[in-house]
Amino acid sequence: VISNVGELREFAKAQGSSRRSSSLQEHFARSASQVSDNNFGSTMDLDDILDKPSADLEEQLRIEQEKKEQQASTTDDSNDAQPAVQVTLPEHTRIAQALLEAHKKHVDLIMETLKVEMDALKEFELTVLEEGPLRPTEDEVLEYFESVGLCLEQRAKAGEILQKKMDKISKGTM
Repeated sequence: VISNVGELREFAKAQGSSRRSSSLQEHFARSASQVSDNNFGSTMDLDDILDKPSADLEEQLRIEQEKKEQQASTTDDSNDAQPAVQVTLPEHTRIAQALLEAHKKHVDLIMETLKVEMDALKEFELTVLEEGPLRPTEDEVLEYFESVGLCLEQRAKAGEILQKKMDKISKGTM
């Protein structure tokens, strides 16, 4: 059982490349040449883009675009200036954003289910702890049993949704 994020990272590293991460790595490799081709003529090179944290990257791209627009407007009085080249985010950054969004939705679904499950557990525990020979009743036991099963199904469904989204991301069909 993995009990913390550090153990999770170590386990993930030890796993090596799974089928899904291998296809994601292939997708990165294919898109790397497209990113550099799309940025031809830009003053930012691919290394500049990759060295920037994603929050700073957006700001850097905006500043770069403004510089180009200013240069075009100050150096051209004849209106035949080339349009500024727009730098697009690298594919791995777009994938990171899609993956983060999908994982957040998954965690939200799991948390909603866990809240319901924790309430059911608390209620049933109080029922079991009540004094008396008639508690819990057969119906209460059956209801709790079904509730636990439904919660398991909801968590499994949430996992399937995330897995499908990850498969789409790894194939580049976000």
